Amino acid sequence: MPSVNLGRIKPIQRGAYLAGTTYQPLDIVTYNGLQYICKATSTGNLPSNTSFFDAIVDVSIWSSEQPAPGKIPLADAQGKITYLWVALTPLVEQSDIGTAPNQVPRNGDLGSMAYQSHLSVNIEGGIFQGQVRRRAPVTKTAAFTVADNEHWLICNGTASIPVTLPDAATNLGREIMLTNRAAFTVVSASSNVVPLAGGAAGTAILAAAAGKYATLVSDGTNWIITQAN
Repeated sequence: MPSVNLGRIKPIQRGAYLAGTTYQPLDIVTYNGLQYICKATSTGNLPSNTSFFDAIVDVSIWSSEQPAPGKIPLADAQGKITYLWVALTPLVEQSDIGTAPNQVPRNGDLGSMAYQSHLSVNIEGGIFQGQVRRRAPVTKTAAFTVADNEHWLICNGTASIPVTLPDAATNLGREIMLTNRAAFTVVSASSNVVPLAGGAAGTAILAAAAGKYATLVSDGTNWIITQAN
């Protein structure tokens, strides 16, 4: 039975490019930080010459290390497998990790939502296990704007307190709870609050009496009072 010589079928690492060396197809060389594979017999032709070589990988991102999970093996000139590490851009920058609003919680804080704002976590369906906490109540004594990380608000002013609520369109489903500790009204700075009984949006939130409370929920257009006294 006749035999067929297929020639070389396996790439071979030849190390750094040497001008006086003859390279055969499938030889791999390193030149100016890049790896090139030979595609036609070549002597003295630079790897950047596309008639003889094709660039295959930027070796500046590799660093030789011992085998470890996540490392990529590569054969050397003798066919020995060595392991290389790829420098990857992290999915989360260190500056994005912490306890501030809109930051990813540190490992020790993953059991709760205490350090997540309303924009940080979106869970649809399934089951969430662990504590779900909001931040501590914040007391307001004069006009204020509700911050991203504020949910429970205690109003204790010496006059009526106007409140600038977040944009309802970008806070769909967000809840804000307000309690009055003084004999002065708490009102919205805009006509974007729908009363508990329904109807047109207005500015009234809390009546001028201590102990009044209201829960506001955004429907994407206005803030709806869903419970109050």
